[in-house]
Amino acid sequence: MIIEKFRWKLLSLVEANIPIIHIESYDIETVDREIAKLFPDYEIHEFHTGNRVIDFKTKKRIRYCQPVEFLEKFDSQEKISPSILLLKDFETNFRDNKVLYYLKSIAFKKLYRESFELTTILVSNNLYIPNILNGFTSSVSLPNPDLEELIYIVEDFANSMRLKLEQNQIREIAKILIGLDRVEVLKVLNRNYQIDGYLNFENFTIRSEKSRELIEKLPKLRYIETTSSLKDIGGMSHIKEYIRVVSKIYDNYEEAIKFGVDIPKIIVIYGDEGVGKRLAVQAFSNIMRMPIISFSFQHVEDLEELKQLLHSVFSIGEAILWLNSLNSDITLFDELLSLIRRSKSKVFTIITTDKWKNRNRIWDFDEVFKIDLPNEFERDEIFRIHLNKRGQLSKHLDIYRLVKNSQGLSGGEIEFAIKKGIEKAFIEDRKLETDDILVYVNRMSETKI
Repeated sequence: MIIEKFRWKLLSLVEANIPIIHIESYDIETVDREIAKLFPDYEIHEFHTGNRVIDFKTKKRIRYCQPVEFLEKFDSQEKISPSILLLKDFETNFRDNKVLYYLKSIAFKKLYRESFELTTILVSNNLYIPNILNGFTSSVSLPNPDLEELIYIVEDFANSMRLKLEQNQIREIAKILIGLDRVEVLKVLNRNYQIDGYLNFENFTIRSEKSRELIEKLPKLRYIETTSSLKDIGGMSHIKEYIRVVSKIYDNYEEAIKFGVDIPKIIVIYGDEGVGKRLAVQAFSNIMRMPIISFSFQHVEDLEELKQLLHSVFSIGEAILWLNSLNSDITLFDELLSLIRRSKSKVFTIITTDKWKNRNRIWDFDEVFKIDLPNEFERDEIFRIHLNKRGQLSKHLDIYRLVKNSQGLSGGEIEFAIKKGIEKAFIEDRKLETDDILVYVNRMSETKI
């Protein structure tokens, strides 16, 4: 289970004499359980926001006291046997310079005095570590449960409620819960049980909602839902056909694997701005019934951050991962490809870029598509699609004239000319004419000369 990695990292940080450890999570129940399991012989001193000293085992309040008073007590001691200072939701106290002084002093003693074995653990979901403590601190995230752990959680919940479920039912429920943390999983199970006194996975309608919540917590990822489909795309016949192929494979994922199909994982779509790369990504999303997770790869700073972002995406289970920018770090890009290839999740990755340098071997990708400026036939299709979508496709419009004058324009530019032409006709309170659109077509064509 993935939580084993968390246990190993937390234990190794304590054994490595790290003075301050930040556990990134709001799931204090699981954190407490793991700490109790990993450090049974340690004395644990727990302090909550709200100035409460807590008995770690019973969770009863021992007394109220100020954070400075609590920390000063430990800092004044010359000798402390293996112990943990467990501080929960403590970030508001970082505004107090005395608090920072004592945390730093305790950290120094932990580093340089063999008889002072006090490790400080900060538990918070959204914690900014002040610069004065940065050098003493290492962080570890409590990961969301993987499928194996989710099966165990669902099974344990069913047993506690005396429900009889087949293993295949437990597994199906667990698969739907992928991407939720342990608190959310138990909330969903309890809510579902309250509906009819049973666990029926057909009632689990929270997946996309919770997936969105998970992604929106991460500033470098965006969760996008779209209604764009193949009928909204003019031209691009080669990409349209490939979308149908990939969709059939993903709709029959397990059967395709058994049949020996190498599951497509990553493609590249490149071409000038406005040629329809975004529309192609949206069509993949619509046909495959998967949300888009947009990822600005150029802003990723290092391998550790890349792994964390991809782990969050993969934990959702099914998605279109859209990389709409590239990173100049070739090593990081190669690692990205490797992580995507090794992933077991049903995440299909699309890289879009204006220019594509053959920075990798062609077999590193399932397909590489170039979208050129639309030809005459494709421009005709694009005009009709966008006029029809706005209820303005009529016989009195001279589509042939529009097509002839729009050579060299992209699909995005054609759409812009249609939008501005319709706007002009509306403002002047009259029927849309060919010249309303043509004036913007000509204006954009002139700027390209």
